[in-house]
Amino acid sequence: MTYDVAINRLKGFRDSIKTANDFGAWMDASFEVIEDYFGNGSIQSKNYMSLIVDYRGQKSYEQYGTQGGTRTLFTPRFIEKLNYLIDEIEVRRNMAIMKEDKTSLTPAIETLQEDEQYQKATDKKHYTIGIAIFWTVAIALAGGIFMFGFYVGNTKFDKDKNEMYEQIKDLEKENQSLKETWRPGQK
Repeated sequence: MTYDVAINRLKGFRDSIKTANDFGAWMDASFEVIEDYFGNGSIQSKNYMSLIVDYRGQKSYEQYGTQGGTRTLFTPRFIEKLNYLIDEIEVRRNMAIMKEDKTSLTPAIETLQEDEQYQKATDKKHYTIGIAIFWTVAIALAGGIFMFGFYVGNTKFDKDKNEMYEQIKDLEKENQSLKETWRPGQK
């Protein structure tokens, strides 16, 4: 099957998905085109077949009283898959044309070589570090951050403890002065 025939047939299936009376026959016919072009057992045909199996599985649940609308749910998925396959066939066609006409590739290759030479001239060396050095530095930094947090937390705790200690001393002095000024039996 040629590129153009496959593209035209898949576009026809894509355009007729919403008007197809027998959706099962529509799926089987579209699958035959995909299998004819890409081959039996290809990744593309297996992916499309899995979409058909998903649809039929959902359709079988629908027969047992679940919500309807399986076709409405799967129509965008089939359209998306057909668009993808059409694009893939068009890319293959364009690649075949470019292989046949190698003269059109020569200016592109020269431009690419000039770009590579320019990039080599402007590139600066990037330095990398080894994985062992990276993990050593990372673990040391993590330990240092932990110790810093521990120190700050202890300092704040000590500061609070010192303030409480000073308050307790002040309260003890006040308590002592109150005890000295107040004697039982005095009015």
